[in-house]
Amino acid sequence: MNMGEGTYYLAYMIDELYQQGVREVVISPGSRSTPLSLLAREHPGINVHVHFDERAAAFVALGISKATQTPAALICTSGTAAANYYPAVIEAKQSRVPLIVLTSDRPNELRDNGAPQTIDQLKMFGDAVKYFHELDVPDPTERMLAYARSQAARACQEAATSTPGPVHLNVPLREPLLPETSLPNLWGASKIHLQQFSVRGRALADVTALEHVLTRAKRPIIVCGELDDRADEAAVLRLAESWQVPVFADVLSNLRGQSKTAGVISTFDTLLKSSEVTEKLTPDVIIRFGTMPVAKSYAAWLSRTPWSTHIVVDPDGGYREPAGVETILLPVQPHHFVQQVSDRLYQLEADWLEAWQKVHESVLQTFMEPLAGGGLTEAGAASALNSVKHGLIFTSNSMPVRDLNTFYHPEETKTRIMANRGANGIDGVISTALGAAAAGYEVTLLIGDLAFLHDYTTLFFAKKAGLSLRVVVINNDGGGIFSFLPQREGTPHFEEVFSTSFQPPVAELAAASGASFKRVAALHEFTSLLSEPLQGIEIIEIVTDREENRVWHEKVSEAAVQAAAEVVRR
Repeated sequence: MNMGEGTYYLAYMIDELYQQGVREVVISPGSRSTPLSLLAREHPGINVHVHFDERAAAFVALGISKATQTPAALICTSGTAAANYYPAVIEAKQSRVPLIVLTSDRPNELRDNGAPQTIDQLKMFGDAVKYFHELDVPDPTERMLAYARSQAARACQEAATSTPGPVHLNVPLREPLLPETSLPNLWGASKIHLQQFSVRGRALADVTALEHVLTRAKRPIIVCGELDDRADEAAVLRLAESWQVPVFADVLSNLRGQSKTAGVISTFDTLLKSSEVTEKLTPDVIIRFGTMPVAKSYAAWLSRTPWSTHIVVDPDGGYREPAGVETILLPVQPHHFVQQVSDRLYQLEADWLEAWQKVHESVLQTFMEPLAGGGLTEAGAASALNSVKHGLIFTSNSMPVRDLNTFYHPEETKTRIMANRGANGIDGVISTALGAAAAGYEVTLLIGDLAFLHDYTTLFFAKKAGLSLRVVVINNDGGGIFSFLPQREGTPHFEEVFSTSFQPPVAELAAASGASFKRVAALHEFTSLLSEPLQGIEIIEIVTDREENRVWHEKVSEAAVQAAAEVVRR
C-alpha cells in the first residue's frame, strides 16, 4: 500500500523547491521522511547527497549553500534527528547563508502521547530560523496542492532574500509512507510567480549626510571583511584605486592576491599591534564593508579611535558592530555605494597611502626569513597555501584562520578563502568543506587536530559520494589557541581542562576512512604535495609542538611590530 494520489502534495512541494532554484538536497535516512527522500531522489533536476549523520549532513548542506549562495535543502526523519541540525542552522543564521530545513514529523494524533521517535518539533530552532511553518498532512485536493507549492516557494524566497538565512518547514506525515512515483504528470506545473518579499539592501542610499565627511577626509581607511558578492569585492578594489587609500583586507575578504591594487594592506593584523604605528597613522574616516575582520587587534584598535568617523556598509541593514563605537550604518549594496562616492574625496593627505605601504612591506620582509626556514611551522603551513592558485581554501576556526589571516599573503591568485565565521565553532568543519567540494570547488582544508576529531566520521560519506578533498591537519595534540590566552598563566589543571590532549592517531584514522595519507616535516615537501593533482580524500599531517609554536609566534610578531615601528620613526 502506498500514498496514492497524496503523493502529488509532496511531489509538488519538492518540484517547487526546484522551480525556485534548489538543486542540491542532503538527506539523512529515516522512516518518517521516506516520501520526501524518495521524491527528492526521483526528481530529474535535483542532485541528492545521502549522509548517515544529521549533524554532519547539515554542515554539508551549509557548505553547498555557502559556496553557491543558493539554498540547499535538508531532509530528515522525526525525533532527535532534527535536533542534530541545530549547530549548522545557527551558523547559517549568523553567517547569513540561505538554507532550507525539511523535518518530517508524526501527525497530531501521534504527538504527546508516548508514540516512538516523537518530540516537539514546532519552532524547535527558535529565532535561529527566519521563517517557520508546519504544513498540513498530504491532501491531493487542488487547493492543498497549490498550498504545498506556495509554502515551498515562500521558504526559498525567505531563505534567499533580505538577510539570507535558514528556514524550517515541519512536514507531518501519516502512514503509508511510500510515494506512488508512477502517477501521471507527477511534478505538475508551477504557476507561482512570486515577487521577492524584499531585496538585499538598496540600490541607492542617501549619502548627502556623508558629503561633509568624505569631502574633508584626509586620512581615510577602507576595511574589508567577508563579502558574498564578487561584484562587491571588485567595487571595493575600484574604490581603493580611485581614492588611492589603504584597504585593510581580511583573509576572508578574498581581496588578497585578486588584484594588483597597491592599497591592499594584508598585514594590518600585525601593524595594529604597534602603538607607534597606530599613533602615527591615525585615520579620520573608517569605512568597513563586510563582516568584522578576524583580527582581534582590529577590534581593539577600533575602540581606541573614537574620534574617527566609522561607517559600516551592510547590504542587509544588519547590526554588525561588536566594538561598540559610534557608527553610521548604511543599508546598501557595496557596489552601489561605491558608484555614488567614488568621486567625493578631495583632500587626501599626500603620503597617506605610501606610509601604510612602507610599514606593510616591512612586516612582509620580517616574515620572510622565519617562514622560509626548513622546518615546517604552523604559520609556515598557512603561508605555504600561497602556492594554491585556484579552487578554494577552507579554514577551520581557532588557530588555522588566525594563522591564515596573519601569514597568508599571495601575490596573485584566483583562490577563494572560506570559513564558518558566523558562530566561529570548530564542529562540522570537514563537512562544510565537503559541501563546497560537492558544489564543484577543488578544496584544500586547513584544520587543527581537535576540529578534525570533531568531524572525522564524515570522511566515510565523502568516500562513498566520490568527493575529493585535501585535508591539512595541524596536529599539535590539543587546543593550540589556549596557549595564547590568559588561561595559560597560572591556571590550575591547564593541560587537562584547556589543552585537551587526545593524541589523535591521524594516520590510522586516515587508513580506516580509505583516505591517502602523508606526514610532512619540511616546507618544500609540503608545497610539493600542494601542487599535485587532487583525487579522492587526501590527508596531510603536520606535527607541531604547542609551546614551541607559541614562542615562535611571539618572537616573529614582536620582530615584525618593531620593524614597522622603525619605519614610522624615520
